[in-house]
Amino acid sequence: MKPVVGIIFNPYARINRKQKNVQIRLMEEILGEKALIRVTWTQEDIIPVLKEFKEAGIKIIGISGGDGTISSVVSAYLNSFGDLEVPIIIPIKGGTMNIVASEVGIKTNQAETCTILSKYLKDGTVPIIEKGTIRITDPRYRYPILYAFTWADGLIYRFIKHYYKEGGGKAKALKLMFKTAFLYLINPDNSYFSEIKSKVYIDAEEIPFESHLFIFASSLERTVFGFRVFKEKIETGENFGVLYVKYSFLQKSFYRIPLFLYFGINTDPSKIVISQVAKTLTVEGNMGYTFDGEVYDPDKEGYVKLEAGPKIKIISPKGKPISIRS
Repeated sequence: MKPVVGIIFNPYARINRKQKNVQIRLMEEILGEKALIRVTWTQEDIIPVLKEFKEAGIKIIGISGGDGTISSVVSAYLNSFGDLEVPIIIPIKGGTMNIVASEVGIKTNQAETCTILSKYLKDGTVPIIEKGTIRITDPRYRYPILYAFTWADGLIYRFIKHYYKEGGGKAKALKLMFKTAFLYLINPDNSYFSEIKSKVYIDAEEIPFESHLFIFASSLERTVFGFRVFKEKIETGENFGVLYVKYSFLQKSFYRIPLFLYFGINTDPSKIVISQVAKTLTVEGNMGYTFDGEVYDPDKEGYVKLEAGPKIKIISPKGKPISIRS
């Protein structure tokens, strides 16, 4: 049987690190000759594997890893075959937060996901949902154009760096959130909460401040732990949500943050907080950020431009069935 699925397996993803051989064996047993399984030890390994999948006529790319692995695969594909649509992808949860998988309703472990996928292949149809991406342009980065689902700087960037030093994991993330909140209560002037100098433009409109606490951008409706910070509807492939926050908003609304995380934030007339959808976001004076859980520490100040990126078809139990038969 000609393989239909190509699986990219990230051996460094949180779940895969300790269970590499077990997970691969289970995938081989469940999917058999329907799938090509390739381990990618470095980002440089991804492009040759994608070329192999393309030549083999692979219709579905399974990504065993976390959100960062999905970003790496999508970025590699679009940068290598920009004139072609990315094949259907299916997140096979191997990371820590697995936000993309959660967004599309995939709650199963890797073996269960492969079993469900095998059934779809037998039926000849897969349910898909489309999600937009964010195109990130940064001349400092080794790949000038990236594609991701989330991006953040400032306080969130610092938090993610601290989180990885703590070892990662959802429990660690939750614990660190409480520690950060407690730190603010006892020492609100701590440098952890300092603003970063910047010039920020949302849809070409300059924000009237010279610094900010953090900016968070996402093409997804929900973020980690199911937080839903955007009230405006994100139009897939057309725009993305932007949350711009000043330190003064934290001072003013600290005790209401849990409500904002689950019910969304409105833009304040003073613009100490801006919550809206946008087609573009430009940040000048950037000194580091995180995208889909990955951390980028540049060696010099620079600018970053975010734009609404292409739609990606993702297998989802909430999706609309489409045929994958030739």
